[in-house]
Formats: sequence, C-alpha cells, structure tokens
Amino acid sequence: MLNTSVSDTLTGFSVYYLGLFDVQEGYPSRNGTFYILPSFLGVNLLTFLFAQFDRYLAVCYPFFYNRFIARSVVIGTCAFCWIYTYTILIVQNMVPISKAAQINAFGVMTLQIIVLVKVLMTIKLYVIARNHLVREPPSADGDSKKESLRIIVFVVICFLALWCPSFVNIIVRQLTRGGLRFRNEATNPFAIMARLNALVTPALYVWGSPSLRGAVRSTVWRRICPCRPRYQIERDPPSADKENQKESLRIIIFVVVIFLLLWGPSFVNIVLRLLLGRGLTFHNEATNPFAILARFNAVSTSLVYLWGSPALRAATEGYPSRNGTFNLLPTLLGVNLMTFLFAQFDRYFAICHPFIYRRFCTRSVIICVNVFCWFHVYVLSVVLIFLPFSKQIQVYVFGNVCLQVIVFTKVVLTIKLFIIVRYQIERDPPSADKENQKESLRIIIFVVVIFLLLWGPSFVNIVLRLLLGRGLTFHNEATNPFAILARFNAVSTSLVYLWGSPALRAATVRTVWSRVCPQWRKRSNVCALTKKL
Repeated sequence: MLNTSVSDTLTGFSVYYLGLFDVQEGYPSRNGTFYILPSFLGVNLLTFLFAQFDRYLAVCYPFFYNRFIARSVVIGTCAFCWIYTYTILIVQNMVPISKAAQINAFGVMTLQIIVLVKVLMTIKLYVIARNHLVREPPSADGDSKKESLRIIVFVVICFLALWCPSFVNIIVRQLTRGGLRFRNEATNPFAIMARLNALVTPALYVWGSPSLRGAVRSTVWRRICPCRPRYQIERDPPSADKENQKESLRIIIFVVVIFLLLWGPSFVNIVLRLLLGRGLTFHNEATNPFAILARFNAVSTSLVYLWGSPALRAATEGYPSRNGTFNLLPTLLGVNLMTFLFAQFDRYFAICHPFIYRRFCTRSVIICVNVFCWFHVYVLSVVLIFLPFSKQIQVYVFGNVCLQVIVFTKVVLTIKLFIIVRYQIERDPPSADKENQKESLRIIIFVVVIFLLLWGPSFVNIVLRLLLGRGLTFHNEATNPFAILARFNAVSTSLVYLWGSPALRAATVRTVWSRVCPQWRKRSNVCALTKKL
C-alpha cells in the first residue's frame, strides 16, 4: 500500500505538470519528460499486479505464503517495480529513436498484458473467495467478507470503465492507424480517465472497508487533523464541549461548501479551456470574475470561522468587557472618522477660502493632522486603561458623545459643501469640466446617503441606550448588525469614490495596481499609446 500510495501521489503531480504545460510524449515529443512522469503509472500497475499475486497465494496456498512471502520479499518486489521500470526507461533514452520507438511499442503491449492478467486474477480471486463463503456458516465475519467481494467487483468495473477507452484507442491506432489523436496529454480525455484510476481505486477501498477506514483515521487522518472524528463525538455524553465540537463540524462543512462554490466556476472554466478549448478567456486577471470569486475565498473563510467559532467571536467591548481588546481595535474606526472630518475641513477651506488654504495648508500641516488623529485617539485609549473603573465609564460615554458630534459635523459640512459647489457650478459656462464637477456632486450626495444609512441605526441605538436605557443589547460585537453595518462604511466610501472619479481610478491603477501587477502597467501603457495613435 505504501508503494502504491507513493506512485499514486507522483502520478497526481505528473497529471498537474501535463495539464500545466503543452506536453506530448512520444516520437517525436513536444515538451516531453523522456517518459519519466508517465512511468509512475507503470510502477503503480506493476505494484498492483504483484499485490494481486500476493492475495492469490494468501488465499489459495496459505502454507506456501506463510513460509516464503516474508517482509523482505515484499520490500524487494516493490524495489523491483521501480528498478525495472526506470532501467527500461534509461535504456530507451540511450538507444536510437527507431529502437526507442520499438521499445515503447513493446512497453505498451506489456502494459495491456499486465492489465489483462490483473483483471483475470481479480475475477479468479472473486470466484475462489465466493466458494469459500458459500461453505462457511452464517456470521458477522461472513457478511463483512461478502461486502469485500462486492468492493472487488466494483473496483474491477471502475478499472475497466476508466482504462478501456484508452486501451481501445491505442490498439486501434497501432493496428489500423485510425484512432483518435490529441494535441497533447492534457487534452486527451482517455489518458485523464486512466490516471483517475489512481484516485478511484484507493477511494473505493477506503469507502468499502470499515477496518481500512478505521486504520486510515487512526494512523493518517489523526496526525494531519488532531480533531476528534464525528463518530467519537456522537458517542460522548451530552456536554457543553460536545456542542462546541458539533459546531466545529458544521463550520468545517460550511467552509468546504463555500470553497467549492467560489472555486468551482474557475476550475470548470480551466478544464473547459484545456480539454475543449471552449472556456471563457478574459483580458486580464482583474476582469476575470472567476478568479476574483476564487480569491474571495480567503476573506469568506476567515469570516466563516469568526462567525462560527464562539472562542473567536465572543468579544464584547465595554464595561464590563468579555475577551475585549481594551477598545484598541474599535478605536481604529475613530481614527478613520477623525481623518474624514479633517478631510471635510480641508475641502471646505479649499473651496470657500482658497487664499488661506494655499498659504497655510501645506504638506507638513496635513501630515501633522494625520499623526494627531492617531496620537490623540491612542493616547486617550492608554490613559483610559489606567483610570479607575468609574472614570473609565465616564470617558467612554464622553467618547461616544464626541463621536456623534464628529459624525453630525461631517454630515453638515458635506451638505454645506454640496450647496456651495452647486451654486458655483450653476454660474460657470457649459464645459467638460463642469460636467465632471456635477458628477462629483452626485458622488458626494451618494456618499452621504450611504454613510447615513450605514451609521444611522447604530447611532439611534446608542442614543436610546444612553438616554432611555431601552436600546438593543447584543451578545457580542460579531452579532451586532448595527456595528457591522457601520464598519462596512470604511469599504463602501472608498469604493464609491473609486467608482465615480475617473481621475482617482486612474491614479489608483497607476500608483497602486501597477506595482502589485507590473504587467498591467505595461499593458495599460500600450493601450494608451494605441489610443493616441
């Protein structure tokens, strides 16, 4: 089984290589590997053939088997499979092409003989084991043996179903020269079906054999994933720990389902492009919705774990707090709001008092204002930690009141800016710049509306709780929909500005995206040069 597992794993890597590159093994070959990768499949089949002989001797000649088939013989047989296969391969690569083609044809014929012998041995083993079972009295052990017989039949059927198309095509090509020919190994469905057998056979044995399944769980899966299996959880008595383990199982299932939903379209499109040449092709990765969906998996997985794990999401900031961060993480939102407030003042002075703005609002002043936002917020947070509990509550309430004043000031400034700019635009003569300014006005309105929609419920709830003590109280921050809505504003505002401002969008592509993906910069420069010409 170890030898089969190693060869199966290497066969999987070879399939990945064949699918990634334009590989055609043969004479002549294209991007070939000198038959090194396809030979892993030969090692697998030879190992499987000797395993069939091992089972046959164990069933039909048990005394001979116990006397001669020792561990050293099995290890020597496994080593022979590798040495024989790759010795023939070295000889094949050292001789002239005409002789190499003859050796290759002989190898293909030998492969078909091995497969035929393997099928016949399996059928004979099935007949012998069935006769033994008929003579035995009914028992639980007899039922498990009958199940094993059914698995053997199922494995042989799957093997024939996966290998027969490839063998028939090879025979037709060698005898009549009329079989199907494919451009490379990645577009050959018969070869892909044959290589799938390396996955199907172990999966069938693990699925059908309870003892093998238990051995895999105890020796392999438990070392990879130390969590307790589901059947052990079900046998435990009812407890809080049992409920947490069940919740973890549901989270794992949910993560796998989301992974398949987000990665599935991308995988299907890649397979269609490789096999049929009919998949969707996009200009770049940024315009590929399948790739974008697949990358969203990194975000969605983290969110699912945060949503589903009580240990991760049971955090409540406040007085008293539970698994809190001393308000260090929520304070990041305060930095965001203060920065936004000063940005509104910056726009107000730039429009209403342009001379003062040009004289005093220099780059150093803007940098100092940004530093002040961080310094003020986190110095206040550090001081808050060392104050008595009663003073902490007072400062916390004062901070919430200041937050609402900041937001109210921000909304008022935005509305005033909108009125001033609209009045100025109406006096300007018609021009392209005037249309851009009107578009900017619409964006400002849209940003304010989204801001009020996302922050309004949270502010109303805070006011009700502080003044009347009747607002909604939630178990933690992760289950507070008002707080989640408010935090979405940090994403939505940036997206609205990028969507509505061509200049900002172009600057983002030029300064950020081109550094992340340098090929995009070259391509955009070529497109711009083409438009100019």
